[in-house]
Amino acid sequence: YAGQVSEGCEGLSRVEGCERQRLEGRPPAGGRAVATAEASSRMLLVRATRNVLSLFGANHRAANRVAALHEVLREDRCRAQLANPEAAETLRVAALMDALLASDLGVADETPRPGVSYVPVVETADFHICLFLLGPHERIPLHDHPEMTVLSRVLRGSMTIASYDFAESRLRRERQTAFKAKRYKTEVITAPARTVGLFPHLRNCHEFVAGDRGVVVLDVIVPPYDDDRGRSCSYYHHLLDPSAPPRDDDDDVVVDVLLALQDPEPDFPCRPLPYAGLPP
Repeated sequence: YAGQVSEGCEGLSRVEGCERQRLEGRPPAGGRAVATAEASSRMLLVRATRNVLSLFGANHRAANRVAALHEVLREDRCRAQLANPEAAETLRVAALMDALLASDLGVADETPRPGVSYVPVVETADFHICLFLLGPHERIPLHDHPEMTVLSRVLRGSMTIASYDFAESRLRRERQTAFKAKRYKTEVITAPARTVGLFPHLRNCHEFVAGDRGVVVLDVIVPPYDDDRGRSCSYYHHLLDPSAPPRDDDDDVVVDVLLALQDPEPDFPCRPLPYAGLPP
């Protein structure tokens, strides 16, 4: 739309110039006053129309919620605070994600196919904005996000999330065959939903399963995985029954569990799809 608005304004400017020339160059005649009034009216109409088009273009740019999210994430100050779930910038990004529509991201009519699909919206060395599409009952296995923040919002469908806190550092976990973790109460998130998150030291390990109609999830990942910087993805499995009942003293955190690294890593294909939403 922005290009069409610009072309429309330029065209109206040319029309306005022609009317001005007609006003200035018309020879004296008995009907000059009438002609002058008509030309002036046309010029006023042209200017009003151009102003409306310009306003439409400005409103269109303001309504690009994808670009607004991208612009905020480009700020170093913003990204530096996202490790804190209560920071003002974390709440700011979550609010921008909450405002996004599936149509903004080109997935309003997208039906998740069997399997897992990945749609890159913006990928930089500092952050990723992306979409995951999971077919009905598809699962992304238990995995971590070392020193990363991931904010997620379900745009369509539903999914079940199980989240975990590690009791020990990543370095110590790599030296052990089993290690302790706490599993949070399982959540079912259904669209339209508010943004949820995991953080470097809170709910940093999770797995999720799509509902009966699949799920479309928007993710903001800060910073992204990077093997060279120690941010590689690891997969885990349970050594104790994960369906143990919740503890009576805390309705949010469930029983302690033992986890171990999954070796070999689970194999689940992730199909790439092109982005078809608003320009970021």
